[in-house]
Amino acid sequence: MKSQLPLRSAIVEILREKDGVMLDGDLLIALKSKYGDLYFSAGEINKALIALETQGLVHVQTITRHKRRIMTIKDKDAIYMGVEED
Repeated sequence: MKSQLPLRSAIVEILREKDGVMLDGDLLIALKSKYGDLYFSAGEINKALIALETQGLVHVQTITRHKRRIMTIKDKDAIYMGVEED
């Protein structure tokens, strides 16, 4: 079932409830528990996270090959650089 809920807004809302930091697996669980009847594919979640990161609202950090940490950016002056950018 295709969701009518703006996924980016749902992600930001869940992150705010969890003090701004969570793992991607926990985000998926939170989305399923909060909006159980809606289905979000991994591709949709990744696209939403990329959009939020380019807007400067979140930072996604790779921890392991299959685990990422998602953090809200509270300081608008903070700049996060990739590994090859420093």
